[in-house]
Amino acid sequence: MSKRLTVDGQEIGISEYDAIMRKAMELEQASDDDIKRVILRELKMYNYVPSTVEQNYLEAMWQAFKKMRDERKARQREMNV
Repeated sequence: MSKRLTVDGQEIGISEYDAIMRKAMELEQASDDDIKRVILRELKMYNYVPSTVEQNYLEAMWQAFKKMRDERKARQREMNV
């Protein structure tokens, strides 16, 4: 499934977005750097990522990942109350 993210002010379709995020979420105990490496590896596996904007793509994915992770943690806290 493709999702659109803003990278350098342009909306870019990211193929296999959900699969990439799912894989990153599985690394709950890993360091941020390790998670970023997996996100970038998976992103490049399914999408063309020009080397000149690789870090910009990663930053957009990382911000989306952190938002998703924070929402997941909030839901878990609500369920434990």
